Amino acid sequence: MNKTNKVNLKTKISNLFGAFGYLSCSLQWLWAVLLYFSLINALFLFVKSNDAVEVVDKAQVIASPSSDISVLIFSAIIIVVMLVLTIYVIIRIPSTIVKTSKKVVNETAEGLTPLLLKVQHKKDTKKRHLKLSSRLIFVIKGILIIAPLILSLLSRLLSQQMVDYSVAVVISLWLAGFSIVFFCLQYLLAKLFAIRMRDLW
Repeated sequence: MNKTNKVNLKTKISNLFGAFGYLSCSLQWLWAVLLYFSLINALFLFVKSNDAVEVVDKAQVIASPSSDISVLIFSAIIIVVMLVLTIYVIIRIPSTIVKTSKKVVNETAEGLTPLLLKVQHKKDTKKRHLKLSSRLIFVIKGILIIAPLILSLLSRLLSQQMVDYSVAVVISLWLAGFSIVFFCLQYLLAKLFAIRMRDLW
C-alpha cells in the first residue's frame, strides 16, 4: 500500500467516527423535537383554526364486491412494496443524514469564514481561510451537540410533556455523550494519523 492510499484510509477511518457523530447529533435533534411535539402540535392547530373553513362535499363511494383472491393478492403486493421501501429507507437514511450534515456544516463554515476575517480586518489568504474554516467546523459541531441538549433541559417548562422529565434528560445526556465521544475520537485519530483538519468532515 503506497503512502497516498495509507493517508486516504486513515482519513476514512477518522471520518467514520465523524459520520457516527453526525448520526448521533441527528438523534439528539429528533429527540428534542419529539419532546416539544405538544407545543408544535398546539401551534399547528392554532394556525389551522385561523384558516378559512372550507365546506367539502363528501361523496359516497359504493364499493363493488371483489373476490377474496384478488384482495389477498393486492394485500400481498402492498406488504412486499412496504417491506422493500422500509429496507431502502433504513439503508439510505443514515448516509443521507451524514452527507446532508457534512454539507450544511462545511457550507456554513465556508460562508462565515470570509465574514469573520473581514471583521478581524485580516486578509482572506488561503492559509488563514483553511485554518479558520476548520475551527468553525469544530465550533459548529459543538453547537449541534449543545443546542438540542439545552432544548431538552428547557422542556421542563412545557405544560404538557411527552415523557417524564428525568427520562427526557437522561436520554438527552446519553445522546450528547455519544456525539461528543464520536467527534472526539474523530479529532484524536486525526491528530494521531497526522491528518489535516480541512480533510475532516
